[in-house]
Amino acid sequence: QVNHRLTHSYELARESNEFKPQVLGMVAHDLRNPLSVVSARSELIEILVDRDNDEKNRKMIVENSSEIFTAARRMEQQIERIIDNARDETRAINLSVAPFDVAAVISQAIDFNLPAADKKEISITYEGPESVTAEADGELLLEAVDNLVSNAVKYSYPSSAVVVSATHDDSEFSISVVDQGQGLSEEDMGKAFNRFTRLSAMPTGGEESVGLGLANVRAVVERQGGAVRAESPGKDKGAVFSITLPIKVVTE
Repeated sequence: QVNHRLTHSYELARESNEFKPQVLGMVAHDLRNPLSVVSARSELIEILVDRDNDEKNRKMIVENSSEIFTAARRMEQQIERIIDNARDETRAINLSVAPFDVAAVISQAIDFNLPAADKKEISITYEGPESVTAEADGELLLEAVDNLVSNAVKYSYPSSAVVVSATHDDSEFSISVVDQGQGLSEEDMGKAFNRFTRLSAMPTGGEESVGLGLANVRAVVERQGGAVRAESPGKDKGAVFSITLPIKVVTE
């Protein structure tokens, strides 16, 4: 019995130690995307300020300042979430379930990645319902879609296209991100959502990759009872990354 208790205590300690770098890795990776928005928008503001401040420029300055505020707020919320988890001494990601517009969340994720896409002349379009209210953790869904769109832009060829689509029924919501990038091998598809895993594709614009984005997607999706999937016809034939969530759609 003593040996059993010691073994059990050891396993708990080991899991706790493994969880700490996992959380730190998730935070470090997920803060990169909003930080890139802050950087890109700040550069644009500097350019606009140097020009004649006509009405059009002032409007753009206000809009980009708003984007900076939103990105900074996202970073604060991510930090608060991690602190709450650490305080509760739990390995689970806390959920905050409430009604939200799924289409609006997807639109926000696309907006976050437009500066990076514009630099590579990559178009991002959305195909799905204009507005649909569902009950889930909207912030976690935003993180998942943001990561998928960011990855699609990162590994797509310049002057290509990324399409984000959404479908749903009364009890399930699916979101897919389709790119025209480097595609996936059979080996890639088997390990795509593993932590600290680099796939055969390389970023096409010199971006950095630490192999955590898709793992973070799986973590937040599975925490909400959902599933992730990666598909590809083969190398240089693009890829499709999908998430499916048992979201309750709210009807009027």
